[in-house]
Amino acid sequence: MMLQELQKSSSPRAVVSWQWQVMVKGDRLYYRSGTAPATQPFRMIQLPAKAQKVALDSKQVYVWTHDLV
Repeated sequence: MMLQELQKSSSPRAVVSWQWQVMVKGDRLYYRSGTAPATQPFRMIQLPAKAQKVALDSKQVYVWTHDLV
């Protein structure tokens, strides 16, 4: 279900690297180690606003959110 929703998005909603698997949905950021087995659950961080897109580099995760008004 979540993968189908991510495929419909026009902006990056998930990123997978050898270090991390990261995805955003609504105001939640889900993450786990890039080497984790598929059966390992994602950890979750609640964001202050709804996420628009996500990116990462070797040291940081970047999340674009809607403005808080």
